Amino acid sequence: MDKFIGDCVMAFWGAPHYLEHHAVLACQSALQCQRQLDALAAEWRKRGLPVFETRIGVNSGDAIVGNLGYDERLSYTAIGDSVNLASRLEGLNKHYGTRILISDSTYALAKDQIVARLVDVVAVLGRTQGTSVYELVAEKGNVERAEHDFARLFDEGMQLYLSRQWEQAISVFEETSRRRPADRPSQLLLERCRAYLESPPGEDWSGVWVMDRK
Repeated sequence: MDKFIGDCVMAFWGAPHYLEHHAVLACQSALQCQRQLDALAAEWRKRGLPVFETRIGVNSGDAIVGNLGYDERLSYTAIGDSVNLASRLEGLNKHYGTRILISDSTYALAKDQIVARLVDVVAVLGRTQGTSVYELVAEKGNVERAEHDFARLFDEGMQLYLSRQWEQAISVFEETSRRRPADRPSQLLLERCRAYLESPPGEDWSGVWVMDRK
């Protein structure tokens, strides 16, 4: 664990010692954190106490890591664009109604050991290049069949959406919305597909959704 930043906790893997499976460890830690919080929330509800919720963003990439500062005030930490993207992903959870979002780079490194669904391709605030963003669902072998099937169905809809097959994508997202009426990504993609069906984007459309806020 690196530091507390207000009500945020920052952590990183792979330094000071190299860890081959750093992305998998980060994903496992995020899932364990939310499971522990769910257990606490259940107990708090029984006692009539407020429930505490948190959101997590995970990214993998190069960073500057070491003792930063000056002689009288040093902090061993990580800085760089990859760190900033992790912070942006944490904030994006508010937009998508999710709890854990991971980047395409993290997904590529951990996909053999996790279940995740692609929820969008986003250019976060401060970036022009799109990043595939995934909701982290569970570890493989620790996921219910219904959860796994829902993620795969949603991924099917995303591929139809990205290939501009609006009607077929609408059909899929209507089904995911039927299965989970409160699923925010399904609602967002359904709205977009219906809008694009009425007014298709230009030929230069790449599927990237540009965010104008954190």
